Amino acid sequence: MYFFEFTGVKMNVICPNCKHNFELKLERKPYKTSPKNPIEKAQKILFFLKKQSDWVWLRKIAKETKLTPYAVSYIINKYLYPFLDILDTSNVYESSGLKLKMFRLKDQNIDPKRIIDDLKVRSNS
Repeated sequence: MYFFEFTGVKMNVICPNCKHNFELKLERKPYKTSPKNPIEKAQKILFFLKKQSDWVWLRKIAKETKLTPYAVSYIINKYLYPFLDILDTSNVYESSGLKLKMFRLKDQNIDPKRIIDDLKVRSNS
């Protein structure tokens, strides 16, 4: 399989056996980029985790906050990791190749609004 960094390119290919001319159109899906409004999405994640007292799977966070798992993972890794405990279970399921992570707030008494204000200040500077 070939991966291309361009879209909508047309090529003419000639079959060496029958000399038939084929038109080949190459397309690819766009690369994933960072989610829009990451601070608002981080706020959704923090308020959800504040309600939870136990460990939560990434997919459950995504489902409950109505975000994609990619967006949740990106926001946690880029913005929220200092405020979260992360339990990586990839060594437990090493033979099956599963890489599962669970999350919870380090301090349940922390105010999510303070974290969001801090993130806004850091993103503006």
